[in-house]
Amino acid sequence: MTSDSLQVSPQMNIWGVIEQIWDKASAWPEFIEAMRLALNSGRNKQELSIWAELPGLCCQAAGGLPRTADPVAAAWLLFYTAASIMDHVEDAEQPDPWWADLGAGAAINVATGLYFSACLLLSELDSWLGDHEAASQIRSQVLGRFLVMCSGQHLDLIRPSPTLDQYWDLARAKSGAFFTFACWAGALSTCSPSSKNTARWHWKVCSAPAQAGRQKSAWSLCWTILRLICKIGHYQPSSPA
Repeated sequence: MTSDSLQVSPQMNIWGVIEQIWDKASAWPEFIEAMRLALNSGRNKQELSIWAELPGLCCQAAGGLPRTADPVAAAWLLFYTAASIMDHVEDAEQPDPWWADLGAGAAINVATGLYFSACLLLSELDSWLGDHEAASQIRSQVLGRFLVMCSGQHLDLIRPSPTLDQYWDLARAKSGAFFTFACWAGALSTCSPSSKNTARWHWKVCSAPAQAGRQKSAWSLCWTILRLICKIGHYQPSSPA
């Protein structure tokens, strides 16, 4: 690991990893502060902090240390927040307090910055995980998942009154694919053969095509997996600094 590579100390949590990426970036301080505000002033900060632990929980369930997945979890948190901002703007929902006065244009720009922050973080995965194959798979899959999410959002925007079957397809594309990625990438972060098999199982089950008459969306399945991991692994999510 070079001196310029991402380094996570025992005292650093997911939020510290994000700050380290920003410290290395050449973005202006005012813009970094706006991105920090977006992460810390959202309407569901507590829920966001819990979801950010999902990769670490799955990493532990696959036999690794939860903190091994911190860079993946940090990137996922950035992607999640950015996608949430974009969704609120596109659906013309009530703005979060932090961008109510700034306007939708500024909110979209901050979301774009969060996307690229996550991409910068993922570019460091090789040095952190010590496994080029795993890091490459994670980078490739997250981009593919975002295309699926955008596909679902596109249909949601142009199809305001979907049928029940169409609704489940939208839920699977917009939420299921993204939460499935968190489970899969977290398990893969341990870089052991058994964890890679676990990751493949998560991916196969949660990414399976929707079946007629199915009672659960992929999002619900991922939530069930998370609850089981919490129960079996006895891992308590940490709070943001």
